[in-house]
Amino acid sequence: MKLDSTGDTLWNKEFHDTISSYSNNYLGFYNIKETSDKGFIIVGEVQGSSQYDGDIFMLKTDSLGETE
Repeated sequence: MKLDSTGDTLWNKEFHDTISSYSNNYLGFYNIKETSDKGFIIVGEVQGSSQYDGDIFMLKTDSLGETE
């Protein structure tokens, strides 16, 4: 979710696990930083099953939250 300076929502995005076929897996986000191009870099871990526990991910978005 990106907010403006008054706290109003500019946009809201959901990111889903696309690695596994287990419906109980989820993405645990650990850090989100704005990049120099006003996009975002997001890092975290796939969690929820023993098959993918501990696998990390990194996601880059543009300024509107669209995956690059």
